[in-house]
Amino acid sequence: MSYADEEEEYNAEYGHSHMAIAISENNSELRNNVGQRFILKVYIPASFYQTVVKARMIAKREGRSLSDLIRELLRDYVRRHEPGNPQLPLSRFIEKSEDSRRCSVEGCDELAAYQVFLDRGRVIEKMHVCEEHLMDLRRGWLGGRRVDYKSLSWRRISRR
Repeated sequence: MSYADEEEEYNAEYGHSHMAIAISENNSELRNNVGQRFILKVYIPASFYQTVVKARMIAKREGRSLSDLIRELLRDYVRRHEPGNPQLPLSRFIEKSEDSRRCSVEGCDELAAYQVFLDRGRVIEKMHVCEEHLMDLRRGWLGGRRVDYKSLSWRRISRR
């Protein structure tokens, strides 16, 4: 069956073009009850076709497939959003005296060495971090999860 025939069959069945993506991971969680591969069908509007073609070409140029790219994007999305919206308790910001000298990362009791400003687009977040967490932030991680920001600036906190 050619791609054109397959596309006509999809259009006849669903009334729009879409793309079927097969996940080839041989993992029991990705298999259905009869032991076949799990097939994920994703609706992609016809206006998005050029983006898919370009993504496929870029992925090929980087030595991977479009499926590899989609799996990586899904893995990053889950890693970023799975914990929900964990936030520091408000008391971390209200209690100024002792807490302001401690690292703002939950579970870290080190003394803060840097004052950090994260530009997240509409919000600039100010926090105090230890040297280890500053290095993690520079790599795009904080407290075991991915952090997205437009810019990062910091200054050393003086010890008086």
